Amino acid sequence: MGQAGRGALWAGRVVNPPTVVIVAAHPDDEVIGLGHCLFSLRSVKIIHLTDGAPYDMRDALSWGFSTRDEYARARHEELEQVCSLLHLAPDTLSGMWFPDQTLSWHLKDAAELLINCFRKINPAVVITHPYEGGHPDHDAAAFAVRAALRLMNPAPAHLEFASYNRIGWLTYLPQPASECCTIPIPEEGKLRKQMLLNCFQTQQRTLEGIPLDREYLRVAPAYRFTEPPHPGKLHYEHYPWGMTGDQFRKLASEALRALNLSDDT
Repeated sequence: MGQAGRGALWAGRVVNPPTVVIVAAHPDDEVIGLGHCLFSLRSVKIIHLTDGAPYDMRDALSWGFSTRDEYARARHEELEQVCSLLHLAPDTLSGMWFPDQTLSWHLKDAAELLINCFRKINPAVVITHPYEGGHPDHDAAAFAVRAALRLMNPAPAHLEFASYNRIGWLTYLPQPASECCTIPIPEEGKLRKQMLLNCFQTQQRTLEGIPLDREYLRVAPAYRFTEPPHPGKLHYEHYPWGMTGDQFRKLASEALRALNLSDDT
């Protein structure tokens, strides 16, 4: 199948189903990965697994917030602005269950919460992060979604948007290989995606330089979460985000046992 045929196939999968659920680790991840596509989705629910406010107050204090709760509220208000621009109902948003940078410690709970959400919403497609060592919360989201879907029968289709990893923004690691659909963004679409990104005023330093010319979707590969996503040091191990690859894999192993799952497809 050629690129045009694959594009038509993916458009049918993503734009036309009754409901699409996007599971994002943080407020803004869904816009980074799918901001252009969001304008085309007619029935979408967005679940944020964290509130975007770490216990570490450095970012909060730099933006003038005196408490973590104030920072979390500001991040939710930014999401509400995004929903307004997309003409989405307020109940489009849900979740924000855990503090930023702590999701790896709540893998079992996150998976069980997602099962309940998926059963209530009954989506045709669930889209989330890949397991690539970019951010521990991203990897935790990938785990929680995969575990939840494995515990459901039947389960929705499972796709991934591109996020960031050791290579850079909006790209996938070369392995594991999986069919990928590139979604070109026209000039008008670039302006509209930037408009959404501008809503996240507390994240502007982080969001500088994000590519606006394309987005990606792919079928989620069959990860083994007790193994590293790639050889060598993970991207997030260069930052003080409270997690190492060894820790994450140990927590993933414990969560798999608690959920009565093996580390395979």
